[in-house]
Amino acid sequence: MHPRLLFLCSFLIIAASIELIHAQPITTAGQPAQLDIRVAGEHSIRVTLKPLSLKEDLPFTPALAERKYPEPLISLRDITKPTKKKIGALNVEVRPNPLTVIVTNSENAAVQELVFLPDGKLSFRITDQPVLGLGEGGPKPAKDVNWRNLPIEFNRLGRLFKMQPRWQADAYGSRNPVAMLIGTEGWGLFVVAPWVQVDLEKKEHGFFIPWQPTGEESNQQNQKNQNLAQ
Repeated sequence: MHPRLLFLCSFLIIAASIELIHAQPITTAGQPAQLDIRVAGEHSIRVTLKPLSLKEDLPFTPALAERKYPEPLISLRDITKPTKKKIGALNVEVRPNPLTVIVTNSENAAVQELVFLPDGKLSFRITDQPVLGLGEGGPKPAKDVNWRNLPIEFNRLGRLFKMQPRWQADAYGSRNPVAMLIGTEGWGLFVVAPWVQVDLEKKEHGFFIPWQPTGEESNQQNQKNQNLAQ
């Protein structure tokens, strides 16, 4: 074998070993996990980060109509370098450290950037443009404030939403939260599982925060405590 060819083969083997050593295992809640990204429509994708212990392709949710989804075009259990794929009309790139999903359109203009943070939060990009959604109802008016003079909230930027259902008879009526956001710049996000709180307090990034049960959710509501958002 020619010496130069031998050197080239050796370099390729070493490089492959380095990539293997630095492979980032994908995890969720400290468990080995799998990231799947599949077509959900011509201009939409479904991103699923699930523990390997979940044998179903997708977690069950009553929030979506049952349908058969195509096989994922990106499916990863570890990642060593950026992975790119065209999914429907969108360009999708997955990056490691931290696990990040970047979506651009056919003109390579940014659509959205999702970052799975080590503390369990999911970060997404926002700007100063209005963000709509989050279901029916809004903030509960302060005590002794005339709700008839309060503005109706359409733009959801600027505060934390605890996403607690609530009966209410004044300005907004009942609070019926839904973890769906519509960015007026041309993007939409809907988290179907797990149940999350939504933090829109910061200027450049919003956060979906997995909700942790407190153990008091089974307390039965009645006429006296129906305002306690249980």
